[in-house]
Amino acid sequence: MLISALGAIAQAESESTGEAIKWGLKRGFISGNSKLYSRKCFGYKQNEDGELIIDEEQAEIVRTIYDLYLSGLSIGLIAKELKIRGINSPQGKDIWSKKSIQTVLGNEKYIGQVLLGKTYTGNFPNNKQFLNDGEHEQFLMKDAHEPIIGLKKFEQVQEEMKQRSNIEIVNGASKRKRTHYSTKRLKNEKHE
Repeated sequence: MLISALGAIAQAESESTGEAIKWGLKRGFISGNSKLYSRKCFGYKQNEDGELIIDEEQAEIVRTIYDLYLSGLSIGLIAKELKIRGINSPQGKDIWSKKSIQTVLGNEKYIGQVLLGKTYTGNFPNNKQFLNDGEHEQFLMKDAHEPIIGLKKFEQVQEEMKQRSNIEIVNGASKRKRTHYSTKRLKNEKHE
């Protein structure tokens, strides 16, 4: 019985600590003082004050990825093109993962904005991280730093990603549109 009581106390303490951490993070998000607003990503570095500034060498690679995508290349073909050009991934590897390229194409930091709250942690004891699809509040800071990509180009890429996606939402359910993405199809549609 003593072990059960100690276990319950430990669980309550863990839950309380988790809630305090979540509360502290949210306060930082709301006030704009969270260090997460200036967290580095590929294309940026931090100045002596911890603010994001453009790393021009990496920023040029980001611009190249956007241009290649809008020219009709698939994410897989972009990875091959970067390898041919001898451009290493953010991890220093000679092959870019599809996930890394998708992250670059979908990251709002490249237009000078920061969105916090994209994920959330479940309640105790399920402390897994989940994508936030509107279950919890998100915090957007505009003009947080200098953009690498213009808003128009960013929006074109987001629209193109939706068009090329093999998944569509119909009546709240995910459904495949077709079996695969084809750059031939895209080129034919552009010439029509």
